[in-house]
Amino acid sequence: MKISLLTGALAGAVVVTTGSALAGYHMYEAAHSAKDLNAKTLTRTVKIPRQDCHDEVVTHTKPVQDQNRLIGTGVGAVVGGLLGHEVGGGSPVVRGNLIKKPTRCQSPLGDCLEI
Repeated sequence: MKISLLTGALAGAVVVTTGSALAGYHMYEAAHSAKDLNAKTLTRTVKIPRQDCHDEVVTHTKPVQDQNRLIGTGVGAVVGGLLGHEVGGGSPVVRGNLIKKPTRCQSPLGDCLEI
């Protein structure tokens, strides 16, 4: 019996404390706030000119003297042909419009393909 009385009293105290805390908070909020009846937002955009100074790296390319690059192409073709002839070994044989190397036959029958 004592335990149920003590439990009931404790539960009642918790309920009363919670209720009074909520009521006090509600009164505090009501006292420190107000309703806006007619409010307009006041905004204004102001443009202020400003000067921003900084250094920039600028790269300029030199104008090309040979616009179509014909001289470089021709020199490259000649040098490539001479180097290929010296390094490639062997002399080309001209047959019609095609340049072909002579055949190197390793077979005793002579039925080799051209290289």
